[in-house]
Amino acid sequence: MTYLKQLSGLLFIIFLANPFLSSAQQQKEVGFGTDLTSLFENFNLSYKLQKKENKWFRLNATFGNFNYVKTDGFSNASARIGFSLGLEKRKTIGSSPVEILRGPQFLLATDLNNLTSDGGDLLYVLQGGLGYVFGSQVHLKKNVKIGLETMPAILLSYSNEGDGILNIDFGFNSNALVLFAVYNFNRPEKN
Repeated sequence: MTYLKQLSGLLFIIFLANPFLSSAQQQKEVGFGTDLTSLFENFNLSYKLQKKENKWFRLNATFGNFNYVKTDGFSNASARIGFSLGLEKRKTIGSSPVEILRGPQFLLATDLNNLTSDGGDLLYVLQGGLGYVFGSQVHLKKNVKIGLETMPAILLSYSNEGDGILNIDFGFNSNALVLFAVYNFNRPEKN
């Protein structure tokens, strides 16, 4: 668990420091989301940086499926950690406050499972892949937006269970449908 706290702290520092490292004209957004298919079991933190008009760089961190079970002579702790980075293109629908989001994402994730009944085996699944995010968001206030997104992906997975299992998955990743809210820093005033 100490590793997870350190990783979370490092990501938080990067999110806070990045406004000082980038151009003052660039728009920045931070967000928080949850997977609707397993409400409040998976959480997403996002950071988005505008590169050009309607084009954004995005970095997401996913934390979830934290479980700990202890019974007589057996305990099991498990967690899922994932990261994605990529581009996001936005298109406003007419003069409405609704934007359509889409773009490619590179994914990296791990599932950890520590079983202590049989000598403390650490089972893990490593995943890497390519996804494509689809979604929409609506402006609630000047700097606040909410939205929904999904990301079909092609994932290559490796598990250390048994002799090692390697497989390829096509379809939706663990975040089948994410509800999110973002806050936009230094949004330009509209005339």
